[in-house]
Amino acid sequence: MSRILAIDDSTTNNALLEAVLNAKGYEVIIAETPALAMNVLAEQPVDLILLDLLFPEINGFDFLAQIKKDNRYANIPVIVVSAACEQANILKVKELGAIGFIPKPINLSYFIEQIENALIK
Repeated sequence: MSRILAIDDSTTNNALLEAVLNAKGYEVIIAETPALAMNVLAEQPVDLILLDLLFPEINGFDFLAQIKKDNRYANIPVIVVSAACEQANILKVKELGAIGFIPKPINLSYFIEQIENALIK
């Protein structure tokens, strides 16, 4: 079973992501902040990271740059899931190493397709 780390400070978004992904047979770990996500990564392996961009302290861009520079986590695929879907943000996260960008509000069929494609690779 693939393990997915979802990093989002919205409990509503987390509940949705968890319900949809659990229904598809994935194990989901929720982290409300990038700092908590780092703790999760240090404790257990994950197969995919879903990352929001907007947080009060460390933003998603900085978190993405940080994990892609760390050999322990650099090969974990990251898909950004964010309402901050301006073209500049999409380009920036891809430059930082994200494999995809899913805009909020989430289109569920597109979301599942992107998750499944990421976990096949």
